[in-house]
Amino acid sequence: MKIKMMEKDKKIIARFLKYLACVVAFIFVVGGIVKHFSQGKNVENKTDAVLDEKKSADKKTKNDGGSWVDNVIASTDDEKKLVPVFEMSDAGNVSSGGSGKISAERKNFVELAQKYIGTPYKYGGSDKNGMDCSGFVYAVALDAGLGKIPKSAASLCEYADRVEKSDMLPGDLVFFIRDGKIYHVAVYLGDGKIIHSMSDGSVTGVAVSSLDEPYWSEHYYSSGKIFK
Repeated sequence: MKIKMMEKDKKIIARFLKYLACVVAFIFVVGGIVKHFSQGKNVENKTDAVLDEKKSADKKTKNDGGSWVDNVIASTDDEKKLVPVFEMSDAGNVSSGGSGKISAERKNFVELAQKYIGTPYKYGGSDKNGMDCSGFVYAVALDAGLGKIPKSAASLCEYADRVEKSDMLPGDLVFFIRDGKIYHVAVYLGDGKIIHSMSDGSVTGVAVSSLDEPYWSEHYYSSGKIFK
């Protein structure tokens, strides 16, 4: 009888230990899951913080006494609102951000160019549905009433009157060379900034860039004006 009781007690203890082991294993698994999600949340929060910081830096604008603002602000419904680059003075001229005074014709050209910001890149295109670099300049020239101009970067380079880089004014064209060929054209905004339609990179389509960026600085070829 005593032996049977001992065997029964052993079975009870064995079941209890088995149950306890299951409970411990369950707690360990749950703890691991909680820790995993906690770490993932921390990484997500850090990533969001970095992105927010970058967005904040990208949204800093430059607006010194009528100079251009190189920022396109996206609204909640992703429609892009453009801040005018220049403000017309009482004299009918505009400040070019350190480059002296520019004509109303140039001001109009630059403002028309900015209306295309966000237009997608399309090889051979020259309208809101898509445009390449020369198609962009062609469309702006038509909008500005300058008539039809050449529709390739190389032809535009020949067509434009040469301007020294140090003498560029907003509205002048900027040409870039690669492998010995003129392959890209942009519109100068002032303060070392250009607006153009790009086919590749982190940003494509019509957008604003800096001439000081290594790539554009390295491939710069010449500048010219199409205002006669």
